[in-house]
Formats: sequence, C-alpha cells, structure tokens
Amino acid sequence: SNGGCDINYLTNNYQLYTHIEDSTNTVEVYIICNDGKKIFFPENSFNLFSSYNYLKQITFKNIDTSYVTDMTEMFYGCHNLTALDLSSFNTNNVTSMAEMFRYCEKLTTLNISNFNTSNVTNMNWMFSGCSNLTSLNVSRFNTDNVTSMAEMFEGCSNLTNLDVSNFNTSNVTSMSGMFSDCSNLTTLDLSIFDTSKVNSMSEMFSNCSNLTSLDLSNFNTSNVIDMNKMFAHCNNLTSLDVSTFKTYKVDQMVSMFEGCSSLTILDLSSFRDARYKINMFKDCINLKIIY
Repeated sequence: SNGGCDINYLTNNYQLYTHIEDSTNTVEVYIICNDGKKIFFPENSFNLFSSYNYLKQITFKNIDTSYVTDMTEMFYGCHNLTALDLSSFNTNNVTSMAEMFRYCEKLTTLNISNFNTSNVTNMNWMFSGCSNLTSLNVSRFNTDNVTSMAEMFEGCSNLTNLDVSNFNTSNVTSMSGMFSDCSNLTTLDLSIFDTSKVNSMSEMFSNCSNLTSLDLSNFNTSNVIDMNKMFAHCNNLTSLDVSTFKTYKVDQMVSMFEGCSSLTILDLSSFRDARYKINMFKDCINLKIIY
C-alpha cells in the first residue's frame, strides 16, 4: 500500500536482526527491498538497533522513516559504533528520542543536522554516555514541546562546546543531570533558558570540572524541589550568581556546592532553608557565604 517494504515484515520473516555478529568475525547484514523500493521503518522503532555490542558501522540507503513516532533506545548500547550518518532520517512525526544514542561510547561522529524535533516531547538520556563525541550539532533543535531533558548530555565528557542557546525549555519539567559529567565543557550559554516549569535540577552541572563561570541570572527556580548536587565538583567554577534563586519549594540541597573549591563568594541571601542540606558546602575551601 505504501509502495515499498515494511521492515517489520522483513525482520519477522527473515530474522535479520538477531545477534549474529561477534567480537572476532565481521558479518554484513543487508535489508533489501525488491525493485529498489524504499524500506519503511515501523511507527514504533523502539530498540530497533539496540545492544549490537560489536556493530561498528550502519549505512542507511533507500530508507523511509517518515512513519516513525518512537525512536526510544534506537541505537542504545551500540558500544562499538564509531560513526552514524542520519542525514536521511525523516523525524517529522517522532515524539520520543529518549536514550536514542545512550551508551554509544565510541561514537566520534554523529550527523543529526537534519533532525526535525518539533514534535518530540522526551529527550531524556538522549546522548548519555557518548563519551567520545567531540562535537555535537543540536543548534537547530526545535524543543518547543519537550517536557523532559533529564541527563540529556550526561557523560559527554569529550565535548568542549555545546550550543543550546536556542533551546526553548518553556515546557521542560526535569533538567536533572542534564550536563552532568560534561567534564571538558568550558562554557555554556543558558541565557534564554525558561525554567519556570522545572521541578528538578539535581546534578544538573555536577562534575563539569572545566566550567569557569555560569550565568544563571535568568533562571526561574520557583517550582524546583530538588537541587541535590546541582554544582557538585565544579572545581574550576570561579563565579556563580545564585542571588536570584527562589528556593521556597526546594526540599533537597544535599551536596549542592560540594567540591566547588575555586568559588570564593556565594550570595545566598534569597535562599530559604532546605530540609535536607548535608554536605552542602563540603570541600569549598575558599568560600565566603553571604546570607
């Protein structure tokens, strides 16, 4: 009916996606449609290429992803995949990209420049654990409908630059761990971030050990409940203005600034006392606090 082949039919009948590759043998698998017609990916493409531990390369030719709505965990756990060119992907109807590239730790090149993310609502853990990516172009992402970005870039430890300056975060409720362990980032422009609906910022910048400053002056924290380890071990952070933070709903501040050994002054005059704040300033050896 669609003038092509359905990947569900091919995989169900010929079992082309069984785990036939191993660490010593090179196996090539082809999905081919007769007469050169397109191969249509299923609406639910959840987990489609997930956990192919020894897979090093995927080439997409003559494919159509326009029916896909779910790309959750699509390449999850492809531990040896080194490059992905997804420039041919049509993502117009996709609503979830959660964990899409999670634990692709050898990925050095990722082309997602043509992604249309206007209908995506979930980007949780999308690039989590992509520790060998040195560049990532998400500058054209439309995030108008995204509600969660928890741990989106967690563990992207080789990224030195990340342009999220155009992100619309007005509907996002969770940013927990969003940039956690991005240890080579030196700057982040979050000046237009709308955080008015965010309820969790726990570990948002934890272990961003090369950040020297953060401008969070436009952050609205009026609905945040959890700030545990928000800046923990940002040991090169020399300036941080949290004087505009509203913390009257915040219950958790455990280890919030732990290990921020280069901070010299913090104005917490607007802070309300949280119930849980163990080790809030542990190892902040140069810090003067203004209440």
